[in-house]
Amino acid sequence: MCVYSSHPEDGLLLKDWGRIVAQFIGDQWTCLSFLQKSAGTVRAPEAPEVLRAAVDALALLPGHLVLPVLDFMASVLPQQMVQCEESLCVEAVCASWKVVQALSTNPHDFWSTLQGFVRLAFDHGLLQLTEEQNPSITACIQQILSELMELAQVRSGVFNVLIQHCCETWLPAEGVQSDAVFSTALLHLNILTEACVYGPVFRRDQRSI
Repeated sequence: MCVYSSHPEDGLLLKDWGRIVAQFIGDQWTCLSFLQKSAGTVRAPEAPEVLRAAVDALALLPGHLVLPVLDFMASVLPQQMVQCEESLCVEAVCASWKVVQALSTNPHDFWSTLQGFVRLAFDHGLLQLTEEQNPSITACIQQILSELMELAQVRSGVFNVLIQHCCETWLPAEGVQSDAVFSTALLHLNILTEACVYGPVFRRDQRSI
């Protein structure tokens, strides 16, 4: 038999517990992200299980607490593509993109989350994949890129976040041959082409070209 409480303070107490649990989960991922960046704590056999936990966390956490999860995924996913199933990698990227889309009307959390997502989905390790190497993840990224450009048409600055990240990724680092870097850029001529016609105005309906 179910017993329902008639006291409004009980509902408030449950809501407070929900906030505490969400904050606790968010803090866990903040710690994991820090440890992963500083020491690389995730071993190859553990990668699929941890990545699955990250995808589940994205579904549970409110928008203002997801950034540590995206940062963690960005440090793990590109390095563990071989150990994780293609379907799980695609699910991780798609789940992250859905979080960004859900925050599109929330300027307080949108921009930092978008930047975290771009670091994840457009990491150098993922950008250098060809369709022959990993058809599922490359198709997923191309689909998200198309949707991101559509969002950029109505939201000023969105495409700037992407192109700034890509330019920083594709600029040759010291001691790295430029041919190797630019060969990756040539796999994404659609990004470069779009950047060339955007100019100083990032909304398509305000451009003269």
